[in-house]
Amino acid sequence: MKSDDKLKVNKNLFPKRLKSLRLAKDLSIAQAEKYVGVGTNTWLQWEDGKRIPNMITVIGIASVFKINPAYLSGNDDDKRLNTISLSLPDLSVDDKKIVEKFSTLTRTEKIFVGRVIDFILSHRDRP
Repeated sequence: MKSDDKLKVNKNLFPKRLKSLRLAKDLSIAQAEKYVGVGTNTWLQWEDGKRIPNMITVIGIASVFKINPAYLSGNDDDKRLNTISLSLPDLSVDDKKIVEKFSTLTRTEKIFVGRVIDFILSHRDRP
């Protein structure tokens, strides 16, 4: 599979769906960021579309709110959690195993893993 074929976060839909999800749960930004484990600036940048989290972080957010990560990322129109296996058919066997392992982590562990991935990705382009 080419890297272009991998599931990505839709930069137009993610901010709208994230904000809609927060409002549907009647959460303030402060409450939502606490549930997910990020700061106010990060959450605001996500909702404004100025910053987009990686797919692992999206999966973590979706698990906190108990919705389909593919919906939140903009890759599916169905919010229901049980559609994830249908929404991620192009993942490699290894990637599916990682997603399965990730789903068994605690909320705190998912936040930590998301931050480690963000750190790695932020340093990937450095000389």
